[in-house]
Amino acid sequence: MEQKIAKVISVALHPLLIPTYTFVILFNLNYYFSIIIPYQVKYLIVGIIFITTFLIPASFVLIMLRRKMIGSLKMESRDERLSPLVVSAIFIFLSWYMVSQLNISRMYPLFLLGSGITIIATILINFKEKISLHMVGIGGMLGVFIGISLRFNVDMIYIIIMIVLLSGLVGYARLTLNAHTQSEVYKGFFTGLLIMISVFLIF
Repeated sequence: MEQKIAKVISVALHPLLIPTYTFVILFNLNYYFSIIIPYQVKYLIVGIIFITTFLIPASFVLIMLRRKMIGSLKMESRDERLSPLVVSAIFIFLSWYMVSQLNISRMYPLFLLGSGITIIATILINFKEKISLHMVGIGGMLGVFIGISLRFNVDMIYIIIMIVLLSGLVGYARLTLNAHTQSEVYKGFFTGLLIMISVFLIF
């Protein structure tokens, strides 16, 4: 039963879905940076983000699996992770470029820029050691809302608490499934968290 719960958590909070979740949350907040965007534009942006950050990278991984370029969807070895990470980085930066052309709050392209930088950092780390991509994703998500709170002076405390709790669930799931060591979980989480906060404070 515990293993099944851990698998559900891992699938529901897969790192490829984090950008879409983040945009959906931001677009549903009752703040000026969301209210001023027409619903049609919101739907368009979420659709673009879903396609470029989830659908295309996930399809690429499935193609790799069918061609036996990877052993499983878990991509347990560092070598198997390299190509999917590169593809994700390419499409994250494509998303960043497209969203940055729109007349909306700068926090949206900043999030995508931070995501791209985080993936590049993860690729570099991956050459030396394995870290949890799930924790990189949820850590980055937490970093987005902390970064927005600090830079734009917006109260995000309840969302931050919620994501901290979700981070704990994801960490529990990855450890329960023996997908990572505690060190890999913590390193992944702080990689995503610190890079994302830094992007919001620096750029």
